[in-house]
Amino acid sequence: MVVYGVFHGGANYSAGSVHNPSDVRRFDSITAAVDTVWVRFTGRDHSFPNVDESATMHLWLSDPRADANDGQAAEYPDRVISIGPRGGVRVERV
Repeated sequence: MVVYGVFHGGANYSAGSVHNPSDVRRFDSITAAVDTVWVRFTGRDHSFPNVDESATMHLWLSDPRADANDGQAAEYPDRVISIGPRGGVRVERV
């Protein structure tokens, strides 16, 4: 199942936006998106240094960009990936 995500690296980063098409990334599955958050959080993705425990990724089950939705961006995500209180990755329905 293809999903689309907007990543926010936490306090050290500005928030991505569904209104900026370059912020929206395509993933082959929810698991691939979770893996991306984990790799960035653990510091193994050197293009995202200083990601902290407040990092999140908003996920949509369909393309949220305005072009794909008749000019209306999908503001609210279907899922939110975050770092849990004990350092694990959480996926929550919104």
